[in-house]
Amino acid sequence: MRRAKGLATQLGRQRHAFGNVHRVVELIRGGMIGDVNEVHSWVDDDRGMPPVPAHLDYDLWIGPEKYRLYHSSFCPYGWRFWWDYGTDETGNLGCHILDIPFWALKLRAPTHVAAQGPPLDADRSPKSMHVTFNFPVDGDRPAVQRHWYHGISPIL
Repeated sequence: MRRAKGLATQLGRQRHAFGNVHRVVELIRGGMIGDVNEVHSWVDDDRGMPPVPAHLDYDLWIGPEKYRLYHSSFCPYGWRFWWDYGTDETGNLGCHILDIPFWALKLRAPTHVAAQGPPLDADRSPKSMHVTFNFPVDGDRPAVQRHWYHGISPIL
């Protein structure tokens, strides 16, 4: 439907442009911290929603998606946490935070993924979750267990 409506959307990976991130990737790939077999990443913010701008054209904002009555948590930010519009905190910040170790360790597809969190809600994403991704041995790199937490801080 987006193609038919001429709508394009994009989430970026701006951290690839940061010099210090390139240095971290270089250090990890160069073996400066030894073999990496476990990675923990998280965001524990409980985000507040900014007020909806007075100039918002809600019909335009909804675009080709399923129409829902306006809810103040949709925009300008909260759409990320409704399944009809977004991909949860994993797609919001996780795509950036998870990317750096993924890039540094040259990870590919995981062989197993498991998630823990509150009961599922058909409309909204959870406020907390712990996901474990298992990646197999790849060449000289050992197997890696990758943890993603949001809404909770891990106890390491």
